[in-house]
Amino acid sequence: MAATGDGSSSSSSSSSSGAGSDAKRPMGKEFVLSGEFLPTPEAPVQCVIALDSDTIVTGGDDRLVTIWKRTSSDSEAAGAFAAAHVCPEAANYVRALAVLPPSATLPDGGFAAGSSDKAIRVYSRAGDLVRTLEGHTGGVLSLSVAPDGSLVSGSWDGSAKVWNVDSGACKSTLGGMENAISVLCLPNGDVVAGSTGVKTADDRHVDFKIRVWRAGSVFKTLKQHEQAVRDLAPLPGGGFASAANDGTVRVWSAAYDLVATFSNPVSARGEVPFAYRVDSTSDGLLFASSEDAVVRVIDTAAGAVVQSIQHPSVCWGATEIPGTGGDVITVCQHPATSRKGHVYHWTRDPARKADEPVLAQFVQDAIVPKSKAAESGGSGGGSSSSSSSGGLGGLPIKGNYDGRAAVAGTHEGEQAFFKRKDGSIMMCSWSNAAGAWTDIGAVQGAGDDGPWDVVRTVTLDLEGGGLKTMDLKFNLDEESYAITQRFIVDNDIPTGYLEQVRDFVLKVHEEESAKAAFSAAPAGGSSSSSSSSSSSSSSSSSSSAAAAAAGASAGSLRTLRTAPVLAPVSIGPMNFDKVKASLLVKSDAVSASPDADVRRLALTMDERAALDPLFEVLSNEGLYHSSKLPPRAVSAIVAKCPGWPAAECAAAYDLLRKLCLHEDGCATYLAPKAAAVASQAVARAADPSAAFGTRATSIGLLVNLLVKASSREALLEMTGDIAEAAATAATDVKPVLRARAALAVHNAAAALAMHVTRTGHLLAGNAALEAAAVKIATASLAVAMPEDTPESSRATALSGLATALLVSPEARSACSRLDADAKLVAMRGAAKPRSHFAHTIEDAIEALSI
Repeated sequence: MAATGDGSSSSSSSSSSGAGSDAKRPMGKEFVLSGEFLPTPEAPVQCVIALDSDTIVTGGDDRLVTIWKRTSSDSEAAGAFAAAHVCPEAANYVRALAVLPPSATLPDGGFAAGSSDKAIRVYSRAGDLVRTLEGHTGGVLSLSVAPDGSLVSGSWDGSAKVWNVDSGACKSTLGGMENAISVLCLPNGDVVAGSTGVKTADDRHVDFKIRVWRAGSVFKTLKQHEQAVRDLAPLPGGGFASAANDGTVRVWSAAYDLVATFSNPVSARGEVPFAYRVDSTSDGLLFASSEDAVVRVIDTAAGAVVQSIQHPSVCWGATEIPGTGGDVITVCQHPATSRKGHVYHWTRDPARKADEPVLAQFVQDAIVPKSKAAESGGSGGGSSSSSSSGGLGGLPIKGNYDGRAAVAGTHEGEQAFFKRKDGSIMMCSWSNAAGAWTDIGAVQGAGDDGPWDVVRTVTLDLEGGGLKTMDLKFNLDEESYAITQRFIVDNDIPTGYLEQVRDFVLKVHEEESAKAAFSAAPAGGSSSSSSSSSSSSSSSSSSSAAAAAAGASAGSLRTLRTAPVLAPVSIGPMNFDKVKASLLVKSDAVSASPDADVRRLALTMDERAALDPLFEVLSNEGLYHSSKLPPRAVSAIVAKCPGWPAAECAAAYDLLRKLCLHEDGCATYLAPKAAAVASQAVARAADPSAAFGTRATSIGLLVNLLVKASSREALLEMTGDIAEAAATAATDVKPVLRARAALAVHNAAAALAMHVTRTGHLLAGNAALEAAAVKIATASLAVAMPEDTPESSRATALSGLATALLVSPEARSACSRLDADAKLVAMRGAAKPRSHFAHTIEDAIEALSI
């Protein structure tokens, strides 16, 4: 970075080094790696705070808030940090944390966590949820505490809110700002808010600025940044620093004068890396995190960058540990080929430098990948070419990786493949805001065909109602993102599926790792976060809860390799032009009905006009976790279309199936009406006289209503009815109906299992859920029995059967009365040994014998 201020300029030369070396600075003044937190988080870590010298809190893409404690002095890893408690309440990514001072409801203080689910959760120091603050209409990405103890939050909804932590009330809203808002409370009571700006009709990026709010009004506006403002950090003396996409960190005085600007160095491609985050220490150092995965340590007093620390990937946060002489924690994710996260501990005390194995692993994670990229010319220029085949597995290659800057994307989130000089293939995603391709990850080659630790059947919903069934195979020591890439390449899956497949793989990987950890525990015991380095503490506790709920010993679960704990996601692209045309035709038919009550369900002209904006949002599947749906159209679809006559509802149900997979669509619109929507779909699915399209879309809708937690929880008592309705298609001549029936019973069983693991409550204590489990088990058996049903569908149904038997004594009794054991043994005799189908049969037999 080059620093300029007050009209003068100066520059500093600093090399990127693994453990933070800089020959010009004396030993003892640089930061060196002291250690890495274990177990390694299974998802990118996005934020971090320190409660005291022995307690760190992190949040990330796994939707968990993790409290880390320093290990005791008699431990082999004395002085290291290990996961001590997990807070699982967030429904989406955790993006911001803040330390809360003592108050009436938090006598010992605590912390707040902001999430992409739009909520802020207040916790005690021990991690107990005290209250939830709700009011934002967009994800929460920034938190700061005012001198009077108020909490200020910044959100994607273009506003900041001031909260009374004790009462939970919103005291005021600072609105009228642009998109993502970062916030900072200053000692004088002012609130600083940075905005990321907006796009104009002619695709210009404007209105990124810093506002200073005083007593609820804008007191001052700072417009020196040239692109989106991303982050703010306090400085001693009342000033602050800001980071922006223009690649600069700017330092401001307490009087809001610009006193220095630090610019990121220009890359070999002639680009300036974005400055994503800036955090400060008590002695005035800034930790500036940039797009190039380098953390630059800025000494504001000296006006210079004094150290550069290469990380495996972009660092999303840093915090000083109080009482340690200036130790700092940084958080990031693994390189793009992995979903793992990292939490690193840095110190200026040479005596606490990490040992050689830890340093070697850090070099392997952070330094070697960057060196290889440089050797292959990853930062150089190059020519581009039009799309062509010839990549790994016949992938369409859009051009050379080095020359990708000359190839413009067509829409936000577009995915493409570029070939690197070493012959490898990089998958990239287009960002309209950046006007550039961002790396998703290097495509991995197909592995050999086993033996595999895990084999799961995955079914994709395809356009036109078709289904594609594949085996997902992986070993537990593989990283989730590498598994995803291999699966996409091996099965010729369009890249538009990347986000959904990745999320599914991550869930399955976590579940199977938890099972492995549980299996390693002593018989009759429970697993812990330390029983397996590959399982998170939350996954391990979920596995233990499942065992307790089933009344089973550890030994009885060791052979259950395929029983689901998490429901699979049914995914697929959709031709929205065809859907719209069909919806309008069917709406016209509804409006012509002789029944006045039916006519009222037709779409109005305003609702028809609102379909295009709805479909535009739904077409970008890569943003389903964060995009917002236009309320007029989606409200009408959810309120009216489920009640359309059977002859007119297929297209509408297919659209509702898609809405189930959209976070906002499901949580905001479908979940409150989930029971009513499911009741209509159950009736249509169970009607053997209904048209094929009506039954197929009805069962598909029921499958997807059980995917998201927001709608699934509302349907727990209906899961038995859903399974029974789906089972009416068990002998249908159409394979698609049988496949969807298998998915429905599978998801119904998984919904009950997830309820058990989440609550720890036995189904035996809930008559309605026990009755549902009995229906699911008998329906699963019915779907799995026909010998002419494809093995993949039979295996899916048997996986549901094993799960229902595992969590319900009543289901085991009911299936015993149906001679299920003899039927399963007969199936086993006809199954190919060691096949996925054979594994699910063994699971069901084992669960039945508990």
